Amino acid sequence: MPNLINNAADLKANFAALSLNFKWENISSYAQDAERDIIGEAISPEALAFFQANLTGLPNNQAAVLTLLQRSLAYLTILKWSQTALFQFEDKALFVAKSTTGAIISDKKLVDLRQSCEEEGFKFLDKALDLMESDLASFTEYRDSDTRAAMNEGFILTARDFSKQRSINNSRVTFMSMYYFMIDAQEAKLPDVMTPAYYALFKQRFIDATLTADELKLLPYIKKGIANLTIAAACSQLPVQFSAGGLFINKYVSRTDYEAKDPAEIARLQFLADDHAEKGERFLLQLQQLMQDPLNGLTLPGYVLPVVNNVCVNKEKYGIYQFPG
Repeated sequence: MPNLINNAADLKANFAALSLNFKWENISSYAQDAERDIIGEAISPEALAFFQANLTGLPNNQAAVLTLLQRSLAYLTILKWSQTALFQFEDKALFVAKSTTGAIISDKKLVDLRQSCEEEGFKFLDKALDLMESDLASFTEYRDSDTRAAMNEGFILTARDFSKQRSINNSRVTFMSMYYFMIDAQEAKLPDVMTPAYYALFKQRFIDATLTADELKLLPYIKKGIANLTIAAACSQLPVQFSAGGLFINKYVSRTDYEAKDPAEIARLQFLADDHAEKGERFLLQLQQLMQDPLNGLTLPGYVLPVVNNVCVNKEKYGIYQFPG
């Protein structure tokens, strides 16, 4: 089966800076790896196989998505290739390759090239995913895939919805990178806040789209709380980058792998992690207060106010007292 990009001409059509004598055999393995490990993981193996088998003659949105995927793959291929392009591997040593036609690119320009390829590659992939999500009837392989089903277990279902809680510039790739941190935060925190029994009911009603009007009032607190706790975890465990457009995470390639980490940046990330964790806990506390205060007048089917334990900690004296009864 052919790939999304199959020769130097295809690559040059999507990355015009390539020279005319660029040899496809020197880069084809990088294209195959990026296609399988990044494109296929994002859109599902089934959807990737569909596009591989239909490189021509696609209608409307399907043709547009194929073009976006090919553009994405071209940039990501160059990104992967650039990791080793300047090196020559021998049996006993690793050398910097020498050029007879020009000067080797500087470290600064190499970093700029990789940053540009990374940003452009994932920008095109995000656009493709957005278009597929907006027209699921035209992309049944993607719609019915396990890949997409696995991304619909949380209360925040899309990158756009996450960006409403904390800007990630509507990046589907960033959303996917943080997704399992989000599910971990959701499963670890919400049963304690909402009670395990009601959390299970609420989650099923959310999946079935049968939440009551009062239950829908809880969702903003849930989403804000979980989004902030997710970012707190991401700041300490993922290659987080910040720009004017918001938070960006690339779980596939991290420029920090070959750049020295600035102690000031490490301190900044720790501050952001702590700040988002505190904000997340605050939203979940507000959620709990909203549910438990009878003055709010919410009707939550199946919710039983938890029994308050009659053990109280005196914070001032650090004593523990048992009340009678």
